[in-house]
Amino acid sequence: MQVYQPTSLLGTELDGDPLDTGESICATIVSRPVLIGGAFPESPVHAISLPHRIAGAGKSFPDESNLIVLVGGRVYAEHGDKEHRITADFSKAEVPKNLGVTLVQVMKMTALCLHKTLGTEHERPIKITWLAPEGISLADAKLPSEIKKTGEQVAP
Repeated sequence: MQVYQPTSLLGTELDGDPLDTGESICATIVSRPVLIGGAFPESPVHAISLPHRIAGAGKSFPDESNLIVLVGGRVYAEHGDKEHRITADFSKAEVPKNLGVTLVQVMKMTALCLHKTLGTEHERPIKITWLAPEGISLADAKLPSEIKKTGEQVAP
């Protein structure tokens, strides 16, 4: 299974536009084949926030590239009979200086990674609960509250 992760481009000379807003930021979304099996949705959601270092990076490159890890976010899922639930907990997250992204951008990229990793070919709706630090408006961030089943999906 392909797993998508929000990835820092810090230490490279690259910028990306992973949110498709026309704004260049120091981040991208990377697909990694890190999951062979496991419980759905728990295993793929856990894999999204696994630590990693970009392969082939030199000694001067940062030791961590996953933006969820870098900001101190936590993303986890629970299987349910009627619906699955994901908690994207960024309530204690802090963006290190010079990271080149905002916390809201990291959260939006996390939403895209959840959508791309879990797809729409699932039997039950997947509800997402977002937790943010004080001072960040979840309403203004416009984060999705659900990953819908096939035929119900609207792009995030």
